[in-house]
Amino acid sequence: PTDIMGFFPGTSALMYKLRNEIHAAAMCDTPILLLGDTGVGKTTAAQLIHNLSTRGLHKMQSVNMATVIEGLAESTLFGIKEGGYIDATNREGLFKTADKSTLFLDEIGTASNVIQSKLLTVLETGLIKKVGSDVKEKVDVRVITSTNANIRTMLEEGTFRKDFYFRISDLIIEIPPLKKHKEDLRIICNEYVKDKNITFSEQAFKKIEDYNWPGNIRELHQCINRALIKCTGNVITPEVIDF
Repeated sequence: PTDIMGFFPGTSALMYKLRNEIHAAAMCDTPILLLGDTGVGKTTAAQLIHNLSTRGLHKMQSVNMATVIEGLAESTLFGIKEGGYIDATNREGLFKTADKSTLFLDEIGTASNVIQSKLLTVLETGLIKKVGSDVKEKVDVRVITSTNANIRTMLEEGTFRKDFYFRISDLIIEIPPLKKHKEDLRIICNEYVKDKNITFSEQAFKKIEDYNWPGNIRELHQCINRALIKCTGNVITPEVIDF
């Protein structure tokens, strides 16, 4: 699909498959789990799925679960009722804010067992309850989760709940690391600088293709940004590329 091509360019079978999976995910309304190493573009994929879906008219809400303090996870997700605890003011949580829209829970692998359990209940019932409240509210939220952790190992070790895993993984999309589709590197680089009247020398491409890109697309974009700053003409040469 062309609308996804600009975000995940490439002619490899892996990228073709990924674009088709993102498009298919946007056409349905089930929970999605995005898997992939750091920097492969999981957030970009989630945003695309949301934008192309029927919920795209509303703003997608997102939170990185790794940055949420354990004690605040519940109020962040489900909100607080005024007086729920000392000094608590009435506040909507992300599920309420994402009503009729999409909620992207990044790094879901870091969520505690307790939070996984509460999320499971919400996904099964569609009902949320603010901290300090007895009233349940109905919400209509599509949940997209992502992790760079090895979720299969976590399931075996019991650090990730199986029931929760099956609830969030109706569709699983694995985003491949750059080292698995290096044949796309030239297309990705050219796409990134296409508005800048800049080209890459053959030697620059060789240097880019010889590197393994542990930080994936994010690292590649940062590398090109540095090269653009150092570049004096309109051709990126190997001298201005550093990893």
